[in-house]
Amino acid sequence: MNLYNIPDLIIGSIFLLSIITKISNIAEFKYEVLSYKFIPQKFLNFVVILIILLEFGVVFTSAIHSNSYIIKLFPLLLLIVFTIIYSLKKIFNTNSNKDSCGCFGELKMLNAFPLQRNMMLIIVSIIDFILSNNDRDMYDIFTILSIEVTIALITLNLVELIKYFEARWKMNT
Repeated sequence: MNLYNIPDLIIGSIFLLSIITKISNIAEFKYEVLSYKFIPQKFLNFVVILIILLEFGVVFTSAIHSNSYIIKLFPLLLLIVFTIIYSLKKIFNTNSNKDSCGCFGELKMLNAFPLQRNMMLIIVSIIDFILSNNDRDMYDIFTILSIEVTIALITLNLVELIKYFEARWKMNT
């Protein structure tokens, strides 16, 4: 594993966390999708599944690190589309005063400042695109996938641990 893997690890881990939190509370995710007011309710389930599959595609493509510029553009374009849609929601939906996209369920630290977060991920994706002329073998692919899963699980465990201590602190006060 080398320095070229770092952008893929960051992008893949973030999107894997997003998938896990969406699936773990699918009702909340559906509510968030509806709050954007871009799709009719009859297409809600299709759009929810599509978003999760697209994000899984980002996790997968971040692991294979292909030399194909099309594959490298996939996470970048998805982030740009998500950023535009969120920006349009903020501009046209006057009822939405919270600065959260709901992309990460209860992971408040990743839900806060979604425009800034997405801009940072877009920069990481651009760096990854520039560094994409480096080949990987199967060992690197499995290494990246396992590190992505580990980062996602550690983050989820830390969030649960924080919630546990917050609940205990509230009980004691």
